[in-house]
This record gives sequence, C-alpha cells and structure tokens, in this order.
Amino acid sequence: FERSLTNMTDAEGEWTATVVVDGGATAFDAAMNTGTYVKIGSLVTIMGFFTVNTNNASAGFFAIGGIPFASTAYTEGGDYSSGTCFIRNASSAVAGGVVAWVEGSGQSVVALRENGTTGVGNTITNHVDTDTDFTLTIQYRVD
Repeated sequence: FERSLTNMTDAEGEWTATVVVDGGATAFDAAMNTGTYVKIGSLVTIMGFFTVNTNNASAGFFAIGGIPFASTAYTEGGDYSSGTCFIRNASSAVAGGVVAWVEGSGQSVVALRENGTTGVGNTITNHVDTDTDFTLTIQYRVD
C-alpha cells in the first residue's frame, strides 16, 4: 500500500526486502520479507522484521536490498546514515553487535557489518544461517 500524507512529497507504504551478498545466494522467507516506510519531505524511515529462508552465501558483503528510495548526494559524508539492526538466531555470536548503514549517494541497500571491528571486511555473512532474523530501523535522506 501507499498513501499520501500531508503533501505530495510525503508518503508511507511497504517495501519488499531482499538479500544482497558477494557470492552465493541468501534469501528471506517470502512470509517475512516485507518492511514499512514513512517518507516526510526528503527524510525516509524504514523498518521491518526479516527471516532468512535459505543461505548459501560465502564470506563477503551482506546487505538488505529493496529499500523504497535510493539515497541522495550530500557533500563531506552528509549522505551517510546509520541505524539499528538486531540479529537473532545467528549461527555464531556477533561480538560487537551489528551496525546498519546507507553509504553514500544513490544507494538502494542497507549494508550490515560487525560493529567495533577494524577494516572494511567485517561483514556478518559468516554469522547468518537459515532462520536468522533481522529487525531493522534506519533513517536516510533522498531527493
């Protein structure tokens, strides 16, 4: 569903989450892959609860795709956003917790990484298994 709020740039609705990985394939359960969003002006808030149905991903990038609007460009990192992601039923403990973020202009995914670690390769792919679920909330800017 989608409906207008106070003006033509405001809206709320649902979006279908997908999994984006570097190698292999992972998918959300079709019964647990729908999130919601509220867009007020250029600020979008997305949220949802998603459960992994199949997991054949190798180590590497892990993100939640299908977000309803692509992020916009701002200077000096002003287009980066972070939010919360709670993971349950992981295959192994995520020691530093998880950080969720939209990184830069034109992005249509929310990247997930292990928090409190160094380097850019600390994704959560090796912690995800069938029945791992994610509760996600994040705000980001759009055109």
